[in-house]
Amino acid sequence: MQHESRASGFTLIELLVVISITAVLIALLLPTLDRARAEAQAVICAGNHRQYGLAFQMYENDEEGAVPRFAKSYPGATHSETWYQTTEQYVGAGPGQGYNAEVRQCPTGQAAVGVVYAGINGHGDAVPSGMRAKADGRPWGPFVYGGYTNQPHPPPFKFVQVRSPATWAMTLDAVDFMYTYAYRLPQVDADGDGLPETSLSNVVFLPTDIYNRGRPRTHRDSLNIAMVDGHVERIDLQTFLDPTADFWHDD
Repeated sequence: MQHESRASGFTLIELLVVISITAVLIALLLPTLDRARAEAQAVICAGNHRQYGLAFQMYENDEEGAVPRFAKSYPGATHSETWYQTTEQYVGAGPGQGYNAEVRQCPTGQAAVGVVYAGINGHGDAVPSGMRAKADGRPWGPFVYGGYTNQPHPPPFKFVQVRSPATWAMTLDAVDFMYTYAYRLPQVDADGDGLPETSLSNVVFLPTDIYNRGRPRTHRDSLNIAMVDGHVERIDLQTFLDPTADFWHDD
């Protein structure tokens, strides 16, 4: 008796079942892969901040303990006199490439290593109008201008003058810098999420720059911050928006 042989291969229904199962597996795996990629990007970004922490320490050794100036003077500082240019050699960037240095860019493409900017050096009652300094002459943040172009420049702020190097913020995910909340408290809800995150005085000059140019949502509602001692922490959005948080003060 002759038997009919069944043709090998998938039927249309079997093929559709395989495709459906594959699609379900991909849908289940994608969120996990996205989270893994986001975490990898955050780790790379944290490494960038550590690189700049080391760069600032090398600058300190070469410049008699000084913190890099945010810029040489205000106004009128040239591009080559800003913090990202005076430290470019320490992060392996070519001449004039400090702002766009690869090590400064967050792999998300949404931020870069920025510094916490405080204003201009000064000393207590001797501080002219507009200079950003505390009553004891110490700045609100570690990065300051050298001074006004029409006045004698005060000595640079030095690392040894920092009281809390392990808790005072030095760099953070930003466009290029951010005003410290210790000086400019968040008053305006610029992004409409019900949380004040932008300084009223800063909105006058930078109405489109929420978070005063910081990027606290870069890594799934968190960002990297490097302290003056060089160690890096991941800060969540709520902590970032708290003006009383330790990293906004050098106490």
